[in-house]
Amino acid sequence: MNPRVYIETFGCQMNVADTERAATGLRASGYDLCVSEQEADVVLLNTCSVREKAEHKVFTRIGEIRSADEGHKKLIGVMGCVAQLQGESIFKQSPTVDLVVGTRATDRLPTLIQRAQHGERRVFDLAERDAHDSWEVSPVERHSPHVAFIPIIEGCNKFCSFCIVPYSRGRERSRPADLILDEIKNLQQLGYKEVHLIGQNVNSYRPRIETGLEGHKGATPGQLPALVCRESSSRLHSHAIFILTLFLRSKPMRIYATGFICRSNPVVIVF
Repeated sequence: MNPRVYIETFGCQMNVADTERAATGLRASGYDLCVSEQEADVVLLNTCSVREKAEHKVFTRIGEIRSADEGHKKLIGVMGCVAQLQGESIFKQSPTVDLVVGTRATDRLPTLIQRAQHGERRVFDLAERDAHDSWEVSPVERHSPHVAFIPIIEGCNKFCSFCIVPYSRGRERSRPADLILDEIKNLQQLGYKEVHLIGQNVNSYRPRIETGLEGHKGATPGQLPALVCRESSSRLHSHAIFILTLFLRSKPMRIYATGFICRSNPVVIVF
């Protein structure tokens, strides 16, 4: 029987998207995904650290899961923002944790779990994302058959005094537009009706390469044709919203661009 993994997700849409990617990679590596910790051989908690209460809840859940685990048979892993921020100190706070997986180590989860299964203690990975990490999500793992979350940017460069995102998610990295377009085309073919373009700061989307943006120098939402836009007081500039809107404006799909935008409202584009 294949090892069974249960992933419990706390926090934002980005965490939901990370869980979907993690589940896709684990299933491709031969793991089965289950719907409760009682059925699982491996329990992963995908964590949020925006509020202190959310962090406390994670450690409470670790205790609950372990107390119900007779014989310490399950592997327990902490992934997500708490893992990235607290790192190895999690093993001191909760000695029954077997692995700690940072926000940019999602694609390496199968290997990390294997190391723990083979007896290695206190497995952890807080390293950067590999250049060729996959953003693919299987339709089976998506949280909804109608609505999809697509990360277009990760991280933030603002370093606001009250915010931990630059430390938990790193500096801004935008995905190439052609990969985003391909993902949306595939979702359309599968019958999805709504896409959320997500990130910690979607207003800062700016890919390093122009593939997928050829011929488009950028535009603000107010310049887009045949759209209803809600815009903050600051002038928004997003290549992603512009090109994806041009491609999809005649299609039966809605696009939302949402994220932790501290000084503006999310941009909402309705077709």
